[in-house]
Amino acid sequence: MIGPCLSGIAKSDVSGVDVVVVDNGDRTPDNDAWYREFDLDLSVVWWTEPFNYSAVNNRGAALAGGDVLVFLNDDTEILDP
Repeated sequence: MIGPCLSGIAKSDVSGVDVVVVDNGDRTPDNDAWYREFDLDLSVVWWTEPFNYSAVNNRGAALAGGDVLVFLNDDTEILDP
């Protein structure tokens, strides 16, 4: 589900965006390669602990380095660059 979200961010007019994804799915070579297809400053953290929504978001926030922090659900789609 996150593909359209990442594609939209990559196509946006906003500059200097770094994206942190905390993925609680399976880490496989194919999944790693899939993330590399996006033209983004993208960091992927593989969550291997039991799922905890707050802990996942806190981990992503701790890794973010920008002045503005935005949490996007994986089903968010950017319609206007």
